[in-house]
Amino acid sequence: MCEEEVKECEDGHCLCLNNKCEVQECRTNDHCGEKGLCEDNQCVFYDCKKDEHCNTPDNPKKDCRDGKCRCNELVCEPVTCMESIHCKKNEICSGNNPVDENVEANTCYVPECKSIKDCDDQEVCKNNKCEPVDCTSNTHCGDRITPHVCRKNECVPVECAFHDDCEDFFPESAWLGFKCERNKCKNYECTTNFHCGDGQLCNKVVNKCFTPECIGSTACDTVEGCEDGKCICSGNKCSSVDCRTNTHCGWPLEASVCRNNRCQDVGCTANSHCQVKKNGHEASRCIDNQCNHSAECLTTNHCADYDDPRVCSDFRCKKVDCLRNVDCVDQHICVKQQCVKVECDSNIDCEKGQICVDNLCVD
Repeated sequence: MCEEEVKECEDGHCLCLNNKCEVQECRTNDHCGEKGLCEDNQCVFYDCKKDEHCNTPDNPKKDCRDGKCRCNELVCEPVTCMESIHCKKNEICSGNNPVDENVEANTCYVPECKSIKDCDDQEVCKNNKCEPVDCTSNTHCGDRITPHVCRKNECVPVECAFHDDCEDFFPESAWLGFKCERNKCKNYECTTNFHCGDGQLCNKVVNKCFTPECIGSTACDTVEGCEDGKCICSGNKCSSVDCRTNTHCGWPLEASVCRNNRCQDVGCTANSHCQVKKNGHEASRCIDNQCNHSAECLTTNHCADYDDPRVCSDFRCKKVDCLRNVDCVDQHICVKQQCVKVECDSNIDCEKGQICVDNLCVD
């Protein structure tokens, strides 16, 4: 009634006393602002009503300006910490209401754990203490006779935990595919290509068998437009390309190779490409598709211009004792490019009545 009759009462500041509406300073705590309380209809102001009132830059208490104060019975009280950032790296702040009964409020301490990583296997970090549980992962449930999975740190039975659990689940089905999805066995036409017929593949998105245009690029050679072999199988469809092999680029006659299904000109693909180029000679060679003219020889025939016997070794003409028997003196033969003395070269080197056989005189 007062709110309707007296304008000053519209915000609830009035009481009905002796049948009259009388304006009061307050009737509820809301009338006294953030730090005030309504006591006997008078606003009484205190340091704080909650922690946030203490930890402000303009707080007259200097100890509270770094955020290390709490509101205790309406008074701002300095403490060691309000948050873990006030503590050392390996410590945490116990807060206003410590979960550990052995730790005082608003103090820094080293907890047994901060996360599950600090605990042993099959333990969880609860209220900064490591506590044993039935499981923390599905692997902890693997020793059960029937399929189990870990839910809320407990091993619970399910229809399946792995795809293999469903292997014998559909004995009368013509479909060979099976999967464990959300711990339920599902039957599909296929899950691998082996479940499909010859020339078919398994679409693993929908688990259906289908007949593709190609399986491997060679399968495209019989497809219309691909008879020249210049097609690849991409996404099980035949696509035309510049080349699939070097021969499509004119190799070995042309200095061109197939790279990423495109013909690419290179310095050379054979020694003959280098031997006819400027600065080329009979010993020029092709190395990694680039011409190299530093070799003296490629074969021993290239060393024939020397007056003494030579062989081609490591692309250089190296001197040796001999290449043929005629390079050696009498009663010597050429063995592995060295002149080796022998008993005879012909019958005239033997005694009367003997003949020369394999460089030995025999009766």
